[in-house]
Amino acid sequence: MKINAVILLLFFALISNNYGRGQHGFSVQIDVSGFDRGVTVEEITGSGFIITGYTTHETTGEDVLLIKTNSQGDTLWTRSYGGPGLDNGWAVRQTEDGGFIIVGFTDSFGAGGMDVYLIRTDSVGEEIWTKTFGGQEDEHGWDVRITKEGGFIIAAETGSYGNGELDAYLIKTDSNGNVEWTNSYGGAQIDRIFSVQQTADNGYVTAGISYSFTSVDANDRDGYLLKTNASGAMEWYTTIGGDAYDVAHSVALTNDGGYIVTGYGESFGTNGSLDVYLIKTDAFGNPLWTKVHGTSMDERGIKGQQTSDSGYIAIGFTEENADMYLLRADSLGNLLWSQTFGSRYKVDFGYTVQETNDGGFVLTGHTNTFSGTEGDVLLIKTDKNGRISILSDLEYDYPGTTLLDQNYPNPFSVETTIDYHLNEKSHIELNVYTISGQKVATLINQKQYAGNHSVKFFASGLPCGVYLCKLIATNGQQQIKKLVLTR
Repeated sequence: MKINAVILLLFFALISNNYGRGQHGFSVQIDVSGFDRGVTVEEITGSGFIITGYTTHETTGEDVLLIKTNSQGDTLWTRSYGGPGLDNGWAVRQTEDGGFIIVGFTDSFGAGGMDVYLIRTDSVGEEIWTKTFGGQEDEHGWDVRITKEGGFIIAAETGSYGNGELDAYLIKTDSNGNVEWTNSYGGAQIDRIFSVQQTADNGYVTAGISYSFTSVDANDRDGYLLKTNASGAMEWYTTIGGDAYDVAHSVALTNDGGYIVTGYGESFGTNGSLDVYLIKTDAFGNPLWTKVHGTSMDERGIKGQQTSDSGYIAIGFTEENADMYLLRADSLGNLLWSQTFGSRYKVDFGYTVQETNDGGFVLTGHTNTFSGTEGDVLLIKTDKNGRISILSDLEYDYPGTTLLDQNYPNPFSVETTIDYHLNEKSHIELNVYTISGQKVATLINQKQYAGNHSVKFFASGLPCGVYLCKLIATNGQQQIKKLVLTR
């Protein structure tokens, strides 16, 4: 027990010294309304993070969600946008004036069916203007980027225009959302894009899927990489995959003028399951190398980018324990490490990862019950090795007989729920401390049987701030989670 006390004191000392310096991370669940989903996160100027996704309301259905946090993951404000129908946000970028541009889709407004939905806000999330794009059929907006001239480029899909039942769709606007040009791409089948980047020659590169240009049959689908000039005219396209199910979910620029494609599929792995792939190409889409990462279960790679050391980071999710999946690769795509994040008894999805200014990573996604009826936004900040805290290595190597889940909601205002699991009968202590090490509550101090347990923590008499929940089992195994109390 003396060793445990030393470890705890060391933990408090390191957190006190480094917490404000971004040396370690955090994991928070943000509960806004009913089912809340985080899709894109960006680190913003002046520190902190901006997240978009969507949230459900009993009266208005699904609305676009915008959340701003500080650098420690504490929610500063939330905003929602939309009408009586289905309104989703899928990408957000900070504009030069400190405001934000959001793209998604809506059936509350527009010409008919689902339309691309573009929202411009000021720095506190107040709506400046909105635009919709589309025809009588369905259109969805998946990504938006700020162009070098200050306008916006949107990666979307269209059922109203083009050659097939669904086509890739690019929309170029000025800084006020007025259309400068649109173009559709694809063949007779379904062709979609989910990601766009402006290239060095002021053209655009996109990534998605294609049924029209596969080499096998119409039931097969391949990853789809498409390059245009500055006016949206197609310069080339290529497909990625074999005679199985393959997806190119995102494309990012690399420092040699080429691209890194993140996706998933069955063609490149060895066990017949879905695996994450990283594909490095030259400036013309020719593959230079392909690396596959995963387990015997299904993994999906959703977003990726090159890191400051010329390596790569990618995020997605794995069916193994239904967790968020983060992987780090070197400059040739070889795996350096991978981490999973999530609650033992929930489904956890990862959608976006971005390298942060301190060399760590910020991730977003959502966690929900297996029934899918409730869900919260997940916001996770890690260090450069994908660890949330200094105890991560101990927790991964010595899980012991206990598993302490992240409390929910987190941040919370008065009441939060803490779940934990025991693999065997054990005496349990569950205490809450201030960040300086003062105990403020004992939640459990008794022998309990193996299984799932839950306890509520009421903090109505405590000041706002960061608290630490520590679980200790009979054999000395311990785990710590960070709780954020707000008002």
